[in-house]
Formats: sequence, structure tokens, C-alpha cells
Amino acid sequence: MCSQPSNSASLGDAASRPLRPLLPAASPRSDAPPTQSKRARVSLACAACRTRKTKCNGERPTCNECVARESHCQYTETETTQTKRKHHDLEELFELLKSLSDEEASELLGRIRAGVEPRDIVETVTHGNMLMQFASSSGSASGGSQHGSGGNGSGDSQEPSRRSGSPTKHNN
Repeated sequence: MCSQPSNSASLGDAASRPLRPLLPAASPRSDAPPTQSKRARVSLACAACRTRKTKCNGERPTCNECVARESHCQYTETETTQTKRKHHDLEELFELLKSLSDEEASELLGRIRAGVEPRDIVETVTHGNMLMQFASSSGSASGGSQHGSGGNGSGDSQEPSRRSGSPTKHNN
């Protein structure tokens, strides 16, 4: 029975001691920034970085990895982005058609039927190439050969030769 009082004495000592916390204490937060910042997440890596499975920083037109490796950097469009771009291109083409004369609009229609992309047509006209062709063709007798430069790449070389060949036959 002597052992019971000693146990009760040790229990009394434990009650007077503070208990240890169950969870570890929170680490003190410092206001100083970490020495190395976390890499920014990139939503779309370029094709070269995807192939090499390297970390792409998403810089456009060329990411840092492709600059360092001196490789071609190309980003693929998502379906949503591609649809938005095509819609924008078609809107531009429509506005362009509304502003052109009947002759110029029929030339554009010929290019569309030949399979030329709307973006390429708009770029050609906005850069003034097609308008210069129309101006030069309306002012010269042999303008038919310059006027026919519309269409796709293979049609460009065929149409002018046929048109320029016809007046030559009439002159003989």
C-alpha cells in the first residue's frame, strides 16, 4: 500500500506541470520575401518545349528555352482561340467586301473560291498589293495580266499567261 501514496504524489506533480501542446507551434512568418521566387505557371508551352519536356516560360514570340537553344519557337492554338481568330478574319473580310467596288469585290470572291485563306486576302488588300494591282490594270492596255494575279499560288502563274497570251494571238 505504500506504492499508492507514491503514485498519487507523482500525479500531483504532473498536475502542477504545464502540458505539452498537441500540435507543433506555427512557424514565425517573416515579412522578407523568399530568396528564390516560385516559377510562374504557364498555360501553354511551345511545341519545342513540349517535345523536349522542358520548362517553357511562355514568352512570345520566342520563349527563353528556344532563344538559348536557337530553335524555332511555335505555339499551337487552342480550338477556342482558333475559332475566335477565324471569326475575326471573316468579319474583316466582310467589312472589306462592303467597302470595295463591284470589280474588286468580284476579284476577292474569285480568291475565296480558289481556296485562299481569308486572313491572307485581308492582309494582301490591307498592305495595298491588290489595290495597286487594280490601279495599274485599269490604267494600262496590258493590265489584264496584272489584274489576274489573284487566287492561290498555282493560279497566279496560269491566269496571267493565258490572259497575256490572248492579246498576242489577236495582234498576229
